[in-house]
Order: sequence, then structure tokens, then C-alpha cells
Amino acid sequence: MEKLFTLIELQKTARSAASLGEFGHILVNQTQTLVPYKKALFWTNTPFGIDIISASGGQEVEANSPYSLWVKSFLKKGPVKDRHTQTQFSHTPETVEAPEKIKWEEHTLGHVHVILFQSEEEGLLGGLWLEDTKPLTDSDQKILEELTDSLSQTLALLKLRKTSHIFGFWKHLKRFQILLWIALIAAFFMPARLTITAPAEITPDNIKVVSAPFNGTLEEVLISPGDVVERGQDVARLKNEELTAQLQTAEQAVEIAAAALSRARRESLSTPEKRQEINALQAEIKARRIEYDYARRLIQKSTLQAPLAGLALFSDRTELIGKPVRTGQEIMRIASPEDSYLTVRVPVQAMIPVNPETAKIRFFLNVSPIQSYEAKLETIGYRASADPDGLMTYKIKASLSKELQKSLRVGWKGTAKIYGEKTILGYVILRRPLIALRKLLG
Repeated sequence: MEKLFTLIELQKTARSAASLGEFGHILVNQTQTLVPYKKALFWTNTPFGIDIISASGGQEVEANSPYSLWVKSFLKKGPVKDRHTQTQFSHTPETVEAPEKIKWEEHTLGHVHVILFQSEEEGLLGGLWLEDTKPLTDSDQKILEELTDSLSQTLALLKLRKTSHIFGFWKHLKRFQILLWIALIAAFFMPARLTITAPAEITPDNIKVVSAPFNGTLEEVLISPGDVVERGQDVARLKNEELTAQLQTAEQAVEIAAAALSRARRESLSTPEKRQEINALQAEIKARRIEYDYARRLIQKSTLQAPLAGLALFSDRTELIGKPVRTGQEIMRIASPEDSYLTVRVPVQAMIPVNPETAKIRFFLNVSPIQSYEAKLETIGYRASADPDGLMTYKIKASLSKELQKSLRVGWKGTAKIYGEKTILGYVILRRPLIALRKLLG
């Protein structure tokens, strides 16, 4: 009964909204009094595509951030496409298709529930995107169904008001078609900047490799990926049974040769011929001790230590344990967390003229897709090189402020936008079609 009164109060508040922004703000923040969620988005369906209006918690949603673009793409492929069959959609890691799983893990909390606002006259109006760590119950979904049924007409009315204003504005502009054409031509020659959008990653500037000092097997890994280690701290242990046996054999050989030398010295007192064996036995003892010392030094190196203080970078601890390694083979890397930079990998076909002195870089990280950061371009790779996936890219290095180096973690990935040389807006718009046309015509 309490939820019923809450639903009625929310409906009353939403109907009093004077704009789409106010309507969305009410829904993303006050719907939480009805059903549990940790994050919400309100979006509308327009002739030009999906438009995200509001986010819960008062967050600002940038239309071109990687998170916003992915949410729009996911809605188009799923709920918007299947809107004729149902009005609510629950998505979990198990129901998401394989190509989407990586992005799903990067951008969501695990469970997403989408509800649609629709009407018979206007069709799809918009919807709510709700995220949580667990799915909604059947009773929660019934409450949301009642909410959408009651507020769809309110949303349709708000959209109609907005559309009426827009159409009235364009109708008014028909009287000034000449001025409109002049404005479009002037806009074509407006100053603008070429931009590139490419994958980016926080990369360590000071990094050391921990490698195997001899052939063997990784018996124990003493740290986990991402752990902070001190210089000289033990990080792993190697085992080589053959080397251990060689050490024992060399030790026994030294003892046997020493005993033989002692016996030969005693016998030489009564038998002068035995003195000839003493030099040979001394040489043999020296050789055996060299073998013993070499094997002992290698075994002492079986405990691998961090060459500097920093973050331990490797894939998985369980995959390393028991793995055979060769001399010099990389086991892990240790990177200084307070000395990092941004690496941007620009595909060859997307590269534009960039001046390091005037270029600006803004980037978004997958861990915080709504917030943007700035970096200063330092160097651009002279020629393209292959990435691990085989794509040829130019490597751009950008420096970070000391504050960002302390707050951003090595290995975090995202998307960077590089602002290049100034040109006109018309060229920015037509550049890619011109490149495609040039490739087509040769």
C-alpha cells in the first residue's frame, strides 16, 4: 500500500513537469523510491536517433562520450528494435551476446533493465535505463509497467510541445530562405579544427622487466596483478631440479676430490711417486668448486625480486604457477605508478596533420566514461607500427599532469580525441567522403 501511494505521488510530480529535462530529472531520481537501482538514464526517441536527456545523481551526460554512444547503440540493437513485442527488457551478463560482453563489463554494473514509453499515435517515445548489481523482481517490473502506462501520455504531450515550437520556428524561417542559405554558406567557411578519435591507454614511463635467470619452472608467485611492491621485495620463486642435482653432484665431487687429495698427501710421505697426483687432484678440486659456486649462485637467484618500487603488471597469477620458463624470458613487469603518460594509437587511415605545439588532447577512460581529462601532446611516431591485434597505427605520446599521474592507474584504457590543425567547417564535414571518393576513383 505504501508503494501505491508513492507511485501516485511520483505520477503527480511527473505530470507537473514543464519540460523534457524536468520530466527526466524526476524519473531518474525519484523512481528509486519505487524500485531499487544504482544508476538511471532517461532517453527519448527522435527522428535523428536516441537522445539521452538525464542521468541519476545530477551527472552531466556528454552526448559523444564512449559510454553514451555505447548505450545508444545497445538500445538500437535491442529494445528499440524489439519494441513491438514487449515494453520491458532485462539484460544480464548471461543474456548479452558475445560481441557485446567486453563493452558490457566495461560500462555496466552487471544487470540492466530497460522500460519503454509508447503510445498508439506516436509509437516509441523514450524510456528508462536502470542499472544495478542484481535483477529486478517481478513485483518491481509490474510497478514499472504501471508507471510507463500512466506517464506515456505525459511524455507524448511534452514532446509535442517541443516539436510544435520547432516546427513553428522553421515555418517562420521560410520567409527568410535567402538569409538561411547565406547562413549555411557562411557556416561552410566557419573556422573549425580537424579531430581524431582513437583508443588510448595510461602507459608507464619507467618500467622494469622481471625475467628468469635460468631455465626452470615457476614454483610460486608471491604477489597478485596490480599489487604495489617495494624495491627488492620477493615476487616469485623458480625451481630447477636439474640445477639442484648439479649442485649436489658438484658438492659431492669436491668432497671426494678433497678426500683423495688428503690421502695422496699422506701417502706421498712414504711413496714419492704419489706427489705427481697431488697437482692433478688440486686442479680437479678447483674445477669442481667452480661448478659448485656457479650452480649455487644460480640457485640463490631462484627467488626473483622487484627491481624498483611500483605496480606489478602481469596477466594472471594462476597461469604463471607451474609454467616452464627459459633464461631471459619475461615473467612480469614492474612499473612506477607516479611516472606515466598517455599512449594514443591512431589508425593509419584516420591520421590527420597534427602540430605538437598547438594540438590539444582530451580523453575519456572506461572506468569513468562520463568524465574527461586533458593531456599535452609530446611526440608522434615517425612511422606506423603493428599493434598486438595486427592493426597498423601511429603511436602518439602525451604527458599528464602530476595530479593525474597520481590519480590515474597504469593500464587503464579509454578513448582520446585529438584536435589538429585549423581549417573550415566544410572541409571537416567533407574530408572523409573525399577520402572515400579518392580511393574509389584511384
